[in-house]
Amino acid sequence: MARVLPAALSHCVPFPQLSHNTAYADNKKTMPRLTISLAACLLLSSASYAEKMPVIDCHVHLFDIERKEGVTWIAEDDKVLRRSFLPADHEPIAKANGVTGVVLVQAGQHLPDNQWNLDITASNKSLYLGVVGNLSLVIGTPDFKPLFEKLCEDPRYVGYRISGRTQEK
Repeated sequence: MARVLPAALSHCVPFPQLSHNTAYADNKKTMPRLTISLAACLLLSSASYAEKMPVIDCHVHLFDIERKEGVTWIAEDDKVLRRSFLPADHEPIAKANGVTGVVLVQAGQHLPDNQWNLDITASNKSLYLGVVGNLSLVIGTPDFKPLFEKLCEDPRYVGYRISGRTQEK
């Protein structure tokens, strides 16, 4: 995977004149200079660049085990996960770790949870930037389109997933 040099750093690197026609032997002196220049530039500039770079957590689950639908995938005897995890629990952790934005991913497949996720994060839209719901139970049915259109009225509803854990009929 190629990494793009951030624009903030591009002015630091004295790129030599390299072309596809330049023989490797001609580049033996140029390549080490380029590597050292790039490394020095990254060391000097990365701290300030990192301070400005947003940190987006793109997969967070919020859930309330006391809700009627509950969260069925957490085992009853799981002493770590068997508790509610709500914005009041999550936000201090996000802040302490420099997270500036979150994409919430629905923890279960109950249809009302799509709207519930939008509702419980509405008071902090600057942190909760997007919600990925779960429409597994209505994909391919006449109920899908109206529900999806209703959810999309909130611009933070950015997509849905099909969990593969549909209820048995």
